[in-house]
Amino acid sequence: MRNLRATFKLILFVSATLVLYGSWWLTSFFVPNKQYWRQLAFGLWAQSFVKISAMKIEVIGTPPVSPFFLVSNHLSYTDIAALRATFQTVFVAKAEINDWPIAGRIVRDMGVIFIDRQNRRDIPRAG
Repeated sequence: MRNLRATFKLILFVSATLVLYGSWWLTSFFVPNKQYWRQLAFGLWAQSFVKISAMKIEVIGTPPVSPFFLVSNHLSYTDIAALRATFQTVFVAKAEINDWPIAGRIVRDMGVIFIDRQNRRDIPRAG
């Protein structure tokens, strides 16, 4: 039963990802403010991931007011959805992710800033 539930959640997650990304991609040719729609799609994706996975998010303390830097050494890929579902964020990621076959394209289209961690001169670009 556990495997069936996990399979169902995986199918839901992949479907939500494809629908939201596909919708954003199609509308990106017509809408004037792509950044707004990109952040909306990314936020909806994160919220759907949180709901599908039955994640419980608790914010302790007062959330910061934009603009702010939130530096987090995440423990798993679920942290990305939890952070994005909680805060309006733009993520900074290692440059290698840009080369991943499918996820790299989606992540790039969602406005992630890539930095080469081996090149110190590339770091200021993220700030």
